[in-house]
Amino acid sequence: MSSVTVFVDDAVRGNLPSVCAKTGAPARKVMRIDQDLTGSLGALWLLVFFGPPGWVLFAVLAASRRRQHLVVRVPYADEMIRRYHAARRLTFRVAAGAGALLVAAFVLPFLFSTFPQGLDLAAGLFVLSGGLVAVLVCSWRAQRLLVGVDLDASGRWVTLKHVHPDFAAACEAVDRGTPVARPIPR
Repeated sequence: MSSVTVFVDDAVRGNLPSVCAKTGAPARKVMRIDQDLTGSLGALWLLVFFGPPGWVLFAVLAASRRRQHLVVRVPYADEMIRRYHAARRLTFRVAAGAGALLVAAFVLPFLFSTFPQGLDLAAGLFVLSGGLVAVLVCSWRAQRLLVGVDLDASGRWVTLKHVHPDFAAACEAVDRGTPVARPIPR
């Protein structure tokens, strides 16, 4: 996989060559990728060690932070769009299934008096940890199908990471003024 730097206006408007960013195949559609540019909380995490007053202050400061987003439109082949949406649906289904199993693990002992004591907590923790791992794996697999987006410090250039070499070459050819393909109409 490669990376390519393009002008931010081109990325936001979707004025990129009609080559799929992930497969290098011809692309007829664009995928909207919403990138959160808000930085981490940094040293604010130290407020957690000051007990409940620190927790409240941390929650207020974290909630009041100004969020920054960059939405880019990147050309994708129909098959990649279908694969991404299928991976997202799988993630939501796994999360719903894990939630249902977690509720069942804590409710079943109350419904049946013959259920062994203490097993409900062990089953709940097992389901919780297994469900969390399954959701994280599914989410990671879906995220791998997207292009990475990084805005430079000047705010004028966007680096698209984890793209196909053909897409990077097409963007660089357009940047040099060589007509490769017209941008995809919106």
